[in-house]
Amino acid sequence: MKSVFRQSRSGFTLIELMVVLMIIGLSVALVSPRVLDLYDKVMLHAEEQKLRECFAVVKNRAFIRQVSLTMTFKEKAVTIQGEASPVRFDIMTFAPVVVTFNGNGFSDTEKISYQALGAEKLIDVSE
Repeated sequence: MKSVFRQSRSGFTLIELMVVLMIIGLSVALVSPRVLDLYDKVMLHAEEQKLRECFAVVKNRAFIRQVSLTMTFKEKAVTIQGEASPVRFDIMTFAPVVVTFNGNGFSDTEKISYQALGAEKLIDVSE
């Protein structure tokens, strides 16, 4: 009498696993540049908001104290008159500029230019 053992082989072959990994790799390669670009845009928006808040703080201080206050822009930092440490930016880069806010809270400059993500941009000081 001949005994027949059936061997059940469950699982995936090496070729099937390699095809699935290749599909996953291509999907990641196609999606990741878009995700990274979106991340950079979100970070730039956050830094623009931080700069607008700096403008608002200096404008209000100048108005409340009835004195002129200055903001000095240089590369990736903004120094506010009367503050010990400058405000740092990671994505935005500024040309050397000094903006003065008078005692009424108005600035002597309307717009500030900066570079970010390979482009030259402007931000309104009076917002």
